[in-house]
Amino acid sequence: MGLDGSVRWCCRAKAPVEGSLALGLFPAGTLGGAPVPTVLFTTTPVTGEDSRLYAAREENAACDSSPSLPLSSLGLGTPSIAADGTVFLAGHGVLVAARFDGLAWATQSFSRATFYEAQPALAVGAGGGIRLVAGNGFTLLESLTFPAPDGAGHRADPVVDFSTTPVAGPPTSSAPVIAADGTVLVSLPTAKTVVALGTDGSVRWKVTLGAQPHPAPVLGDGGLVFVAADDGLVTALELATGAKVWSWNAGGAIGAPLALGCDGLLYGATNTGLVFALVSGSRGPAGPWAREGHDPRGSGDGRRVVQGGPGCAEE
Repeated sequence: MGLDGSVRWCCRAKAPVEGSLALGLFPAGTLGGAPVPTVLFTTTPVTGEDSRLYAAREENAACDSSPSLPLSSLGLGTPSIAADGTVFLAGHGVLVAARFDGLAWATQSFSRATFYEAQPALAVGAGGGIRLVAGNGFTLLESLTFPAPDGAGHRADPVVDFSTTPVAGPPTSSAPVIAADGTVLVSLPTAKTVVALGTDGSVRWKVTLGAQPHPAPVLGDGGLVFVAADDGLVTALELATGAKVWSWNAGGAIGAPLALGCDGLLYGATNTGLVFALVSGSRGPAGPWAREGHDPRGSGDGRRVVQGGPGCAEE
């Protein structure tokens, strides 16, 4: 959709879409073509049709989804895109690594004993490899490192960094998140807990909340972690210790993930239809659009554009 809400293009898959969308830059439909924005998604298997991984992009105001990748019916969900362009999926007893050159897919499958759920988290691993963290949707979390590919683009089997159950019992878990220092974070809704694990799988800290935190934690600047829960509270925690820095009540349950904008604002929405934006600094939130022309510094001066990352203007 365009900024005005108009439909720019629409894709029709052969089966229902499973999981969420992933957006990345991939070559256009010609060899050597410049990278273009591409939407990746998987479909649920139906009678006569296996799961598929689709690469959809706009071409001539239409959707080209022809370069789809047939996959076995293994419960593959939302894809993750590594820094080198490799697409990883985690499913029931399998991990899939796929490459897309704009025309066709090349793929490798790695059999595993774990039935993975949710989107895997990715980070740069040792020796130029890819670190992947995925869970089984309950309490088991696994961290694996895929070695760098050989000259033909093939990867050896991943090395297991750790496989751990950070809490007792059967609580469900969110998708994991990997911080820059290697810390793994995950929300455990039924335990009302957020857990941080070290690179060896040991528990660095646990924080118990007053309600279930369904969305995955969100990493922010200044060593902060943001979590949202069913009681409407958005809470900022210290990544290093788990200590509470501040909290703000949105007035309604928050079931969808928070999103940190390149403008430094933390965006979210409640199940009651409230959309909010918070200043995400260590001094705490100033409320949802507390002043006209709100900026991340809290100055209220809308003329001062702040650089917050790629795609944002400099002051």
